[in-house]
Amino acid sequence: MTPFHHRASARSRTAILWLTLWGALWCGLYSAVPIHPVVIGVVVCVTLPLVWDVITNRIGTFTLTENAMTWSFANKVTSHPRQDIDHVVFNTRLDGSRKMTVILTTGHKAIVPPLGTPPFHALSKALDDHRIKYVTRHFSLL
Repeated sequence: MTPFHHRASARSRTAILWLTLWGALWCGLYSAVPIHPVVIGVVVCVTLPLVWDVITNRIGTFTLTENAMTWSFANKVTSHPRQDIDHVVFNTRLDGSRKMTVILTTGHKAIVPPLGTPPFHALSKALDDHRIKYVTRHFSLL
């Protein structure tokens, strides 16, 4: 079995594009319509986490080998031996992203950080190759 590696950076084209579009939208809206400064303050506060991620450029990694599943994010490394992993659950969120949860044989859950989560199709193939069961759950509003 070949090891599966994934590495992602917070300073991605998508993050920078969203930040640019968001700023342009609000600058254009502010110049066209008088907006109360409190509204601008709320928008700035909502945008701060994305700005911080782009500035600090944190790295997320994920590795799946025949012996262990390991991920790291923001200088924190989590590793689980292969025999401790029961299955993996992918929950689809309303925005289309997937939350990855590793269910251990003890019943405990380990959530993989979003930046460390690999693309679903590549990871599902790797999980099949390593004979790890996985479940995909789509969102429901009820």
